[in-house]
Amino acid sequence: MAIWYGNNSDWPQAVSPEALKLMERYLLDVVAAKQVTKAEMKLIGYLVRKSLRLGGSANTSLRIGTKDWVNEAGLSANEVDKTLAKCEERGWISIDHSSRPVVLRLCLMQNEK
Repeated sequence: MAIWYGNNSDWPQAVSPEALKLMERYLLDVVAAKQVTKAEMKLIGYLVRKSLRLGGSANTSLRIGTKDWVNEAGLSANEVDKTLAKCEERGWISIDHSSRPVVLRLCLMQNEK
């Protein structure tokens, strides 16, 4: 019996090696990190999902408004800025603060050990 990941269709879905590596980095760097908060896991998990849906690599820049964080990532409006700052401090994302909404770059693949 074959194992299918994704939706329950008859067609297999290809997963790139980069996508698998990104998921591995998420699990090792974020989920397994000491003192990681639920908000940080939600935020980075959302960015990983967004990046994979767009078909981009981890270095793809994204523009995301506060409403998107609340509606799609499951964060409350008052924890978005604090969590973004903490994730940037940990080196998981880089933020261009000069634009609104801010431009984010997921940096998990740069943190490989």
